[in-house]
Amino acid sequence: ASGRAPLGGLASVLPPRVTPAGRRADLLVDAAEALLDGAAGRLLVIDDAHLLDAESAGALHLAASQGGLTMVVTLRTGEPADDAIVALWKDGFAERLDLEPLSRSETEALATALLGGPLDGVSAADLYAATQGNPLFVREPLVGAVDDGRIRQQGGLHRFLSWNLPILTDSG
Repeated sequence: ASGRAPLGGLASVLPPRVTPAGRRADLLVDAAEALLDGAAGRLLVIDDAHLLDAESAGALHLAASQGGLTMVVTLRTGEPADDAIVALWKDGFAERLDLEPLSRSETEALATALLGGPLDGVSAADLYAATQGNPLFVREPLVGAVDDGRIRQQGGLHRFLSWNLPILTDSG
C-alpha cells in the first residue's frame, strides 16, 4: 500500500526518526541501523518483497550485510525484484528456497486441514484442477465456498454443491 515512497515498505517497522529527508546513502544507513536496533531477538518478515521501493530494498540488504538480522523475505516467482533483494541470496546473506506447487495429495491434505475433514474425490479433483496446487488459491475458494454455503459436510466428507470453481491464476 505504500507504493514507491522511499522506505514506504518498511514504514511499519522503522522508528519515526528515520525519514526520507537528506542524502540517499544516509537514509539507507539510518534505516539499516534502525532495523538492526529493533531486530534483536526478533524475526522480520517481509512479504511480497518484489513490491518494495528501492530504498527499502537497499536498507534490507545493508542490514543483512551487517549480520544479526533474522528475516524471512518472500517474493512471487517470476516477478521482477529490486537488485538489492536479489542480492540477498546472491551475496550469501539469505538462503533462497523456491516453493513448488503442491501435488494433488498435498492439496487434498491442505484442504482437509482447512476444512477439518476430507473432501470427496470429485470435489478434490475439481479443487486441484482449479488451483494447480497453489496454496493461497487452495485456501480462498474453500473459505468462500464455506461462507456462501457451496460446500457442505455429507457422510463424513466435504462436498462442493456447485461445481463451477473459478480457474485461478496469478493474475487473479
